[in-house]
Formats: sequence, C-alpha cells, structure tokens
Amino acid sequence: MTFLIVALSIIVELFALRTGFPFSPGISALFHDARTVAGMAWPVPLLWLVLLLNARSLAKLLFKNCGQKFYGTGLGLITAALTTAAMLVIVGGEHFAKNLLGFFLTSLVILVCLTPWLIKKKPVASDTRS
Repeated sequence: MTFLIVALSIIVELFALRTGFPFSPGISALFHDARTVAGMAWPVPLLWLVLLLNARSLAKLLFKNCGQKFYGTGLGLITAALTTAAMLVIVGGEHFAKNLLGFFLTSLVILVCLTPWLIKKKPVASDTRS
C-alpha cells in the first residue's frame, strides 16, 4: 500500500512539474536543496505518504461513532480535506485557489486508487443456528 501511495504521488508530482497542473509551482520547489530525481525532490512522495496516512487515521477517529450509511464517502472526503489543509500549511498560500483544488483532487485520486487496500477485510461470522 505504501508503495502505491509513493508511486501515485511521484506520477502526480512529475505531471505537475511538466504541466503546472494540478497545482502550481509544485511541492518540489520547497525542497530546492534536496537531490532531485527527474526534476522532482525525493522527499515529496514521502510527504504525501505521511500526510495521507495520518489524515486517514484522524478521519477514522472522527467517524468512529458515526453511522455506516456514508462512512466510506465521508471518510474519503474528510481525509482529502485534512490532507489539503496540511499541504496548504506546508506549501503556503501564494496560489491559494489553484493549490486548494489541486491538492484536494490529488488526494481524492490517490485515495480512490487505494481504497481496496485500505479496507479491512474480516470474515463475517455466519449464524449457523437455524
């Protein structure tokens, strides 16, 4: 799972460096002293990994006692919002509107791709009493 988060964040960041979309100037600009791989600073995928997993853990704590009706959707949206807020604090708000939408959509795309691996798969005990 961590490999998938890192791989997807590398793809998104390289795309952002080449095109300027989904967020401007890219997070790699913060790590200008770090070694680069294809123009991207190596700490960037680790930053996405840490922020996404911690935001998801916090969102799970917030949704612990809520009903199951919108649990998955709410968990994804809250995780994306928390990740976006943390990224905006780290990057700063120079291009606030473009970065806001870009970070939110990037978080959602990564979470949608990872959802099958993030769900706990427990066997349900069947009732054998008939």
